[in-house]
Amino acid sequence: MAPEPFRNYFEDLLALPIILSSALLAIQWFVPGQRGYTLSRIDLLVITLLFSIYFEAVLPVFNPAFTSDGVDVLCYVTGAYLFASYLNRPFAPIASL
Repeated sequence: MAPEPFRNYFEDLLALPIILSSALLAIQWFVPGQRGYTLSRIDLLVITLLFSIYFEAVLPVFNPAFTSDGVDVLCYVTGAYLFASYLNRPFAPIASL
């Protein structure tokens, strides 16, 4: 059995890196001329802010299955930072063998 913090926050930590990587890859692949596109810091700030507001302020009001937790916001910010540091790169195809 995983430790309590791991079970409670691991998904929140990975949410933005997975979503942002998928969105970045879709833009780089499907929008002509955008292979070198990366998300700006403003983009990341706005996305993190909207994600936090929606999942920690709006959704718990309308659905009792969701609860508001400030640590989740910290996980979203950390995930966005990890994405910006390690994953927000121009598309680089794998070299041919």
